[in-house]
This record gives sequence, C-alpha cells and structure tokens, in this order.
Amino acid sequence: MALVSLPLSTALAIASGATPMHGIRTGIYGSAMGGLFGGSAYNILGPAGALVNNLSMLVSEHGIDIIPMVALGAGIISFGVYLLQL
Repeated sequence: MALVSLPLSTALAIASGATPMHGIRTGIYGSAMGGLFGGSAYNILGPAGALVNNLSMLVSEHGIDIIPMVALGAGIISFGVYLLQL
C-alpha cells in the first residue's frame, strides 16, 4: 500500500496547491493515526482524490494555512460520528 500511497499523496498535495513534502507527511501521519485509532480490522487507509477540488478551492481562497484547520474539523466530525455510533 505504501508504494501507492506516498506517490498519490504527493500528487494530491501538488494538485491541492500544497508542496510535495506536505503530501508525504500526510501520507505517513494520516495512515499512522488511522492505524492507531481505527476501530476495525478492515480499515482502508490512504489518500483520496475526491477532495482535491475542495482543498484546491479552499487553498486558493484562504491560503495553505487553512488545511490543518480543515483536517482538525474533519477529525472532530469523525470523532463525533464515533461517539454517536453512527
């Protein structure tokens, strides 16, 4: 999976307006956090290209500094879904 995840994370970061290093960090830390805190043996972790348009729009409007806030917001929503057992 890492042979696909890291290059894809790099490409998606570039497409979103970030640097390749941001993509590499995301590919490593995102998958590690999902592995540590995931609740299923069947989790599929890795980059998803479906959100590139959304991130690209946010970066063009607010700058690259918006991405950590978007990630934090997504994490809070995911944690809320977990707590409510949805």
